[in-house]
Amino acid sequence: MVAKFRGWTIEANEEVKGSYCVIEGKHYIFTPYRLGKSCNCCDGCDCIKDSIETNTLYEVHRKTVGQFTGLEDKNGKEIYEGDMVMADSLYGWVTPRTVSEFGLNIRNMSDDTFEVIGNIHELLEK
Repeated sequence: MVAKFRGWTIEANEEVKGSYCVIEGKHYIFTPYRLGKSCNCCDGCDCIKDSIETNTLYEVHRKTVGQFTGLEDKNGKEIYEGDMVMADSLYGWVTPRTVSEFGLNIRNMSDDTFEVIGNIHELLEK
């Protein structure tokens, strides 16, 4: 399975989800998310060409890129690195190891326990 990512575009500062690659030092997410494929800069596949032709290549801020954890919250919302989650009265950030700064390990909780309440990128703008 190919990894799925989220980031915020440089042009419109909007959230986009899909595959991720770096081309000549610039960071991109391209949509729609293509199962079973990766980008041209990763192991030589050809899906980056398709993305450019269909205008689905978005340059994103590098620091906003987060990988999908493979988990969903109790409302069915996908959980990405950089999300803030709440479980009962505990709050924490989702990090690359899915363990927050506050010790909240979302891998050990059932889906009906936690909820995404925001993400670091939107919260820092406020």
